[in-house]
Order: sequence, then C-alpha cells, then structure tokens
Amino acid sequence: MQRIIIIVLAAILIQSCNLNTTGTWKNKNVDRRKKEEIKSLNDKLFKAINNNDVAVFTEIMSDSIKVNMDMDKQLDDLHHSLKTDNYKVLEEYNVVSASAGARNNLISDELADNSYEANYQAPNKETYTSLLLTSDKDNEQLILLVYGKYGEEWKVNIFQYGQYRLLGKTAPEYFKLSQMSYLKGHLMNAMSYITIARQLLHPVNDFFRFKKEAEINEFYKKVMTEANAKFPLPLTLENVETKPKIYKMVPQVTADGFFPMLYYVSSININDEAALKLENEKVKKEISRLFQGIEEEKKYIFYWVSNESPDAGKVAEQYGFVDTLSASN
Repeated sequence: MQRIIIIVLAAILIQSCNLNTTGTWKNKNVDRRKKEEIKSLNDKLFKAINNNDVAVFTEIMSDSIKVNMDMDKQLDDLHHSLKTDNYKVLEEYNVVSASAGARNNLISDELADNSYEANYQAPNKETYTSLLLTSDKDNEQLILLVYGKYGEEWKVNIFQYGQYRLLGKTAPEYFKLSQMSYLKGHLMNAMSYITIARQLLHPVNDFFRFKKEAEINEFYKKVMTEANAKFPLPLTLENVETKPKIYKMVPQVTADGFFPMLYYVSSININDEAALKLENEKVKKEISRLFQGIEEEKKYIFYWVSNESPDAGKVAEQYGFVDTLSASN
C-alpha cells in the first residue's frame, strides 16, 4: 500500500510540473534553480561591462535589443558609468503569463517609503526581472534587467539604469526631509530637498515609479508656489546699499553633499574684486536673514555674481564666492 501511495504522489508531482502554470513569484518564492541561473547571467553581464567585452555583452542581449541598440556604444557608456562588477539584488520576480505580449505590473510592498511599481510589456510568456543596485551605497545606480525565456535560454529584453540613491538618499527620503524643513518654516531648504527628490523620481524612466510619486509632485507644486510668492525672482536685496538682485537659486551637488547656490547681479564692476567681496559679505548676512534655516547643517553656500543676468544662449562673465560655514550650523 505504501508503494502505491508513493507512485501516485510521484505521478501527481510529474503532472503538476507539466502544467502551464501562470503567476508571479517574488524574491524568496522564486524557484531556486531559476534564481541561480539568472544570478549567473547577471554576474556574466557585469563582468562583460567591467571588461568592456562586447562579444559577451551582445551574447546575453535579445535580438530586439541588438536591432535597436548600438552594442559598442551602449557598452562603452555602461563601462564608464557603472564602473563596478559588484551589485546587490533589490528585488526579483519571475512571471509566467498565459500568452506573450502581456503587460506585467510588479508591485513592491516591502520597502516602506521606497515602495514602487514596475511596469513593462513582455514579448515572452515567461520573464525574469532583476532590480539591482550597484555597490556604492551613497550614490547607488538602479539597474532594471528584464529577461525573456527563448526556448531554454534567457535573453535580456529590457536594460535600463539610472540614479537611485544620491548622497545616501532616494527620492522619497528627500521628500521626507523636505516635509520636515517645511514644518520648521525653512522654505529654502524644503525647496532644495524637493527639487532633488523630483530629479530622482524615475531612475529607469517610466518602467519604474515610486508609489509616493503623486505625493512628491503635489508637495513640489505647493513648496514652489509658496517660494515663488514669498521670494519672487528677481529678488532685490533692499537692505544692501548696492541693491544686488538674486535671479536664480539652485541646489549644487558636491562630493561633500549638496548646498545652496545663489546667482545675483551686481552694479559693481565684475573686475573690482575688493568691492565685490565687501558687497558679498553684506549679501551673505541678508541671505541668512531672509532665508530662515538656509545655513542649517550646511558646510557651504555658493554665490555667483555678474553684471547682468545671462539670457538664453548668452554667457555672462561671473565671479564666484564660497561661504564656508562653521561646523555648528
């Protein structure tokens, strides 16, 4: 009797393996053998990028990518942009559809603020999606690889990459910082943080969207509307005798972080360095008074001064100042 039960169970298992099962398997639920197979291909791909090996790189790509992409140029760009053969898996998915051409919608619910949705049209019935992060945790690149199953082989159908984490933070994390600054009444800081959040929203174009995208865009509109109303540009610094005019304010990214950069027009001759320096000392004090919190946790504030605001396509001669702040700010 026991032998019969074993035979029956074995028959059931064989039938189950032959069923055309559809569904989505994620992370630890992905079949171990498939996971190992894709890891081997990912390792091979990164090694090819690191070594600038176009033959191996091309071998892993599907025919649709080869037709639409200059392999040599694409690999050269990747070789100089990624510069690493180390990566970690953010998340991975194996999807089996009833037919080719289905639209796959992959939803993360495990990453808190960084939860996302990934969407693409799959030319194959079976796909395997790897969302990878490069090893530089402060400035991570997100890499989206979508493999399709061609017979017994996996080939890359979609290869996208872009900035995921800048100076240790993602778009939703900068959004949170912006909200905190806003609640403190530090409008300039809120504007800087939300501007960077928007720049990081689509690391791999429209294939990937953070779930908080709508909130981030709505908050961006709110902050920018208030900032434009409170500090309309050009903004004349009335408390400085020479009446310089601020015409642009942007966050400037450096190796030490990102800091405010302000551009203003002065009536003082751009070649009169001594007079410009005296004026800039007064400008710094006025900026600190006007923009509450602008110096908070900042090492620097950058200034560019010119005698005219540059028009589109026109370059104005400029002189730069760096305000180095104390460690207590």
